[in-house]
Amino acid sequence: ARQGMGISADELAAVVSGSPMETVNVASKLMRRLVRTELTDAERKRIAEILVSSDPQIVRNAIIDESGMQRFADAVRQAMTGLASGARGGAAMQGGVAGGEMTYPGLLAQ
Repeated sequence: ARQGMGISADELAAVVSGSPMETVNVASKLMRRLVRTELTDAERKRIAEILVSSDPQIVRNAIIDESGMQRFADAVRQAMTGLASGARGGAAMQGGVAGGEMTYPGLLAQ
């Protein structure tokens, strides 16, 4: 593990053993050091949950080596972009689904 990350030995052990809750907590800590924009604790936690659910090893790899940290940083940026555009995307998806149902009402009946 790398020094200076503000991660305790207990937290490190929990991440290595695969504890999802501690992995999310450590991911949030890493983001505090990594992301220069102001995120709320809730936003950091949500991004951490997204990252851990999509790749459980991403936090462990970020702790272990520099290339893992770079992949973590890239994933954080991608998740932040996804959260920022999520409201627009969700509305577009709902509109598309509603439009599809209205445009092709007979397809399910056939």
